[in-house]
Amino acid sequence: MSEHRTRHQAAMDPATHEKVLESARRSGLRLAGLVHSLKTFPFDHPSLDASYRGIADALSEIHDLLGAVELHLESDGVRVEGELADIDPVQHPSLRELLPWMRRRGSSALRIGGPVTLEQMQLLIQQCGLVEDLGATQAREAVNRALAGAGAGHLQLTTGSESAAAPSSQADRADRAESLLLAYLELATATEDLLTQGPRPGTLNTIGRSCEQLSRDLPLALAAVPTLLSVGSTFTYEARHVANITVLAIALGARLGLTGSPLTELARAVASMDVGLTLIPVEVRRAGREFTPSESALLHLHPMETVRVHLNERAVDVGLRRRVLVAMEHHLGINRDGYPDVLYWPKLHLYSRIAAVCDTFDALTSTTAWRRGLAVPQALAQLASSGGRTYDQTIIAELCAVLGEFPEACAVRLSTGQLAAVVRPRGVDQLPVVRLIGGEQAGQTIDLGQRDAQGRLGPAISEILCSDRTPSV
Repeated sequence: MSEHRTRHQAAMDPATHEKVLESARRSGLRLAGLVHSLKTFPFDHPSLDASYRGIADALSEIHDLLGAVELHLESDGVRVEGELADIDPVQHPSLRELLPWMRRRGSSALRIGGPVTLEQMQLLIQQCGLVEDLGATQAREAVNRALAGAGAGHLQLTTGSESAAAPSSQADRADRAESLLLAYLELATATEDLLTQGPRPGTLNTIGRSCEQLSRDLPLALAAVPTLLSVGSTFTYEARHVANITVLAIALGARLGLTGSPLTELARAVASMDVGLTLIPVEVRRAGREFTPSESALLHLHPMETVRVHLNERAVDVGLRRRVLVAMEHHLGINRDGYPDVLYWPKLHLYSRIAAVCDTFDALTSTTAWRRGLAVPQALAQLASSGGRTYDQTIIAELCAVLGEFPEACAVRLSTGQLAAVVRPRGVDQLPVVRLIGGEQAGQTIDLGQRDAQGRLGPAISEILCSDRTPSV
């Protein structure tokens, strides 16, 4: 860390701190908008100058306040100096395209070593557009060489401190598959112990270790998700349910751009969000019958019991705060019409929205003593039928992509605003093929994994649209 940067940190007052975060937020929003615009306009289109200039001004302001700094892009915001400037990926869906766009160039962060000009931002984006066909490391090095050669070397793409490395060999992939299986089994076993014996330090530590292992390996092997979801049949429903929703949450978090510690925090929050079910005796939970009114009342208290358990932990850090939030919010619903009852509650955290989708999907598809599970397309249709009232439609769309399945005969809204129908769940790059509905291009078929002459992907699915006539559970 430079002397200049240290001096600024030591002297930073609350107003300056807020100014840095606001600048970072503006940078993230403008970058996201620019990525979205690049699908429509060429790199040198005059309408993009305002975005280029806005990014340059915000980055320069951050440098003026902090000195040399690295700006990390995450699915729910922009992180600078360890602080997160929140951005809502639902209100700004093009942000979801930003991190994959940068990662195709081997990067998840921008390093700022000096003031940034309009010309330097134009050069950075133009160079990024020329390296789509290169490997991640080669792409990043090529962009940074071009920037250095043009005298803009203080602006660089970086991997970030927590970015995962690409798999290097078939042996690595085999080791990773074994590691994922063992971590899943360890998590399910520890969960079985947790929900029968209650929370104990050793059990919670095992769950944390399993979550860390899954968070490290699963983003590099998302195709393994359906296989992992099928290996827990020997465990009780409770244990395999927790292991399954943790796997799904990690996969969704990775697709939304979470890496490293934030992804592990999401996994731990989801894996421990039902600790409070120990309020209900084991023999009641596994009786295979409808709950009595008094038992249902206990069930509705389990989020608060989980919060109480978490607050007994000694270290109050970001991870603990997120575990408490997910425990409290994952049954609330976007319209706050779930439980526990609240008079007022702000917008649900991204982690809670992910947890709610994973929790309900696995419950719908699981066959238990009291219910036959739905087929995957039917379960996805039931989730999507909430129309955004209970579940986050963007996250449901990502879940469809992870599983490679979509609701039967479903319509989707693309990031361009166009309506389309899914005609094949997997095309090029394992992305779906859709047929446009309405408008001048009605009937046109688009493979969402197909790239144009400049190597750019086409539109993405931003929402799943289903009728209200969905199968009953």
